[in-house]
Amino acid sequence: MTSKKRIKNDEQYEKALKGLVDIATALEEDPSLRGEERDRQMRIYDLTCEAVDVYKAEQYSKAFPAMKSMYEELGLI
Repeated sequence: MTSKKRIKNDEQYEKALKGLVDIATALEEDPSLRGEERDRQMRIYDLTCEAVDVYKAEQYSKAFPAMKSMYEELGLI
């Protein structure tokens, strides 16, 4: 699964983290969330997690250049 949307800045990163919490809360607490809608929310959650991981890897590789090759090997950047 690959996200086409990329997080470009810290503001988008914070918004993505809030979105993850909101989706997780809805999945946990809303018993009416079933079937296709639940599956759709799970896909959004998974893609957002992936985008967050990529953004963090990009930021860490800027702060710690020696880590860049490791993140490249993992396919995060």
